[in-house]
Amino acid sequence: MGVWAGIAVLGAFAAGCVPSPRMCALEGDCGPQSACVASRCLGRGTVAAIASARRLLYEPADEAYIRRGREAGQRPVLATLGQRDGALMLLRFAVDLPAEVSVVEAYLLLERPADMDVDPVPIALHVERVAEPWDGQSVSWAHQPHLDDVGAPIASVPSPSGRRDTRLDVRNLVQHWARRRRDEFGIAVVAKGESATGVTFVLAPGPGAFELAGPRLELYVK
Repeated sequence: MGVWAGIAVLGAFAAGCVPSPRMCALEGDCGPQSACVASRCLGRGTVAAIASARRLLYEPADEAYIRRGREAGQRPVLATLGQRDGALMLLRFAVDLPAEVSVVEAYLLLERPADMDVDPVPIALHVERVAEPWDGQSVSWAHQPHLDDVGAPIASVPSPSGRRDTRLDVRNLVQHWARRRRDEFGIAVVAKGESATGVTFVLAPGPGAFELAGPRLELYVK
């Protein structure tokens, strides 16, 4: 059984100048002839690949939230992105899968807390590859790892009245984990665009926070 470190991988799929694909969040994102299924637009009557796949969930092995002026070692319950301060969310997962397993879909799940004032301006998110070692206790704005933009699909966070959960596509990253490169150190969640409030997600819910779910890696495998 091979161990796939839960890390984002660049590989050879960087998109260059080609715009990153976008994911759907609501039914209206796909047009009249398609439906939004697991954040992908599918033609009416099409059976999603995940329908016959097994779903697996993983919590982070380490996480961090860095922004200007924030000291190292602080692990807040909530993390706000897209608020003109360059904030980043860093995540690392440890995934143990047999070598023969095929990953059909892979998503990073982020959940917004309820009852928070949010600017209606949508914030676009994507993941980037962490290319240097980091530790949640010591990483900071002044000492943050280098990131590589791998051209991952972009997801637009719905308005406050929309869904509380957001999916970011990490399928291409996960499919390359089996190469076990030594220069892969995690996933960074990056915001494109800014607003007065940004968008806030649950990062590290403490004991007793039963209604809050932190980041999770969602795999559909066969």
